[in-house]
Amino acid sequence: LQLSHCAALSRAALSAIAESCEALQTLALLACAQLDDALLLELGTGCPALQRLHLAHCELISERGAFYVATSCRELRELRLCGCVQLQDEEALQATHGCSRLEVLELPSGKMADLEHGSAWW
Repeated sequence: LQLSHCAALSRAALSAIAESCEALQTLALLACAQLDDALLLELGTGCPALQRLHLAHCELISERGAFYVATSCRELRELRLCGCVQLQDEEALQATHGCSRLEVLELPSGKMADLEHGSAWW
């Protein structure tokens, strides 16, 4: 589901996705101004089958939100957090540490994580 750069996307709409899309596997919410940690908790709980989640430039996401997604979405293989200004690279690595299926982690700085060694590289 591609909802990137949808400035008019409301909190209610995001909550409805979380409540009704439990089989959703891919969700792109780049630059979604309404997306915050509380909504990520809803998405993680309501969409446990997510495999790819693109959250670049969602400026209200913190380590807590990344942790919610990582612990709730056990199938998560790709998480993109570039430009999430409230989140540091090390926090993103720590929040997703237990996400065993994760193959791609784009860090807030834009670097790609080396998931085998817990570090970042260009």
